[in-house]
Amino acid sequence: MRILMTDPFLQSLNALPPQEKINALLVVSNLREAFKQPHAHSGIGLRKIGKHTWEVRVGLALRIVFSLNNDLAELRLLGHHDEVQRYLRSL
Repeated sequence: MRILMTDPFLQSLNALPPQEKINALLVVSNLREAFKQPHAHSGIGLRKIGKHTWEVRVGLALRIVFSLNNDLAELRLLGHHDEVQRYLRSL
């Protein structure tokens, strides 16, 4: 699986405090493994929320929203619950 970090995702990532940034990058690095082992989805809070749209938890507050097409995961948003809800309504 290839992972593409979009500009909006990178901007949000760079605005995080150092520990949250590390946590987000750890989650991103675990995405490939989670898709290889479907039972691991629950461990990182991975869930499908649309035809090609997925969400994964970064701790209690942060979420990463990404699209998955073939073998490309395009990280689109890193944000809190309300930001994710606004983004999903805009799709």
